[in-house]
Amino acid sequence: MINKNEYELYIQRHYKESPNTKAQYLRCFKRYTDRYNEINQESIDGFFTNYQSTIQNRAFITSIIKCYKVKLYIDLPKPFTRKKMKLIKYLTKKEIEHIIEQTQFKVSTATRLFWDTGLRLNELMSLNKSDINFETNTVKGTGKGGKDFMIVFSKATSLYLKKLLDQSEGIYPFHYEGIKNQNKKLWYDFKKECNVLGILNAHPHMIRHGLGRFLRVTKGFDLEEIRKRLRHDSVATTQIYSEASEEEINSKMINEVFEDD
Repeated sequence: MINKNEYELYIQRHYKESPNTKAQYLRCFKRYTDRYNEINQESIDGFFTNYQSTIQNRAFITSIIKCYKVKLYIDLPKPFTRKKMKLIKYLTKKEIEHIIEQTQFKVSTATRLFWDTGLRLNELMSLNKSDINFETNTVKGTGKGGKDFMIVFSKATSLYLKKLLDQSEGIYPFHYEGIKNQNKKLWYDFKKECNVLGILNAHPHMIRHGLGRFLRVTKGFDLEEIRKRLRHDSVATTQIYSEASEEEINSKMINEVFEDD
C-alpha cells in the first residue's frame, strides 16, 4: 500500500517555495493512487497509457520512485522525440514590442519582465514586492526544482515595475484582486489581448522561448550562456533554440549573401 502522507510530506519538503509545482505533483499523485495502490512496472505502464509520457508525468513518476525508495528497476517509456521538441512556438522580438505597446498596463509590464528575465509564469506570479530590488534591478525567487534565482532586468523595465508596485495594494504586484487562480487569469488576459492584436493563440511561455531564440539566432549567445540565463538543468534542453528556420536562412541569404547582386 502507498502511504499518501509520506508523499505529501516529501513534496512539501522539496517544493515548499513553489506552490504551483507542488500542486501539479499532488494532482498527478491523486490520479495515480485513484487507480493503483502499489508502485511497480505494471501500474507505471498503466499510468502512462492513460496520461502519456509527458515531461511532467515522467518527473512525477521519478518523484514517487525517490520518495518511496523503490529498489526495483523501473523502465520508463520514451519521452517525446527530439523532432517534436524542436517544434517550439515562440514570439518574435517584433511581436513582443507590439504586445508591450498595445496591451493594458499589467500585461504590458509582465511582458517586459518576461522578456528581460525569461521567468516562467508561476515564477513571475510568485514575486512579491520584497523580491524586487531597484538598486540592482534584480528579481529573486525560487524556480523549478526548488532552485533559488536572482536575475537582472533593464532600467526601462524598472520604471514600469515601480509604477505597478505603486498601484498594487497587496504584496504580489502581478496578482488580481478577488481572483482564485492568479496564473490562469494572467495567462487568459495575455492570450485575449494578443488575439485582438492578431497574434493568435499566444501564451506567456512563448516569450521565454522567444528570448532563447533571440539570444541564440540574433545576438549569437552560445548555448551555455542561454542555459544559464534560462536556468536549464542541461544544455540539451537549450539545444531547441539552435535550429534555424527556412525563413531565417532565406532572409540571411538575401541580406548577407546576395547583397551585391
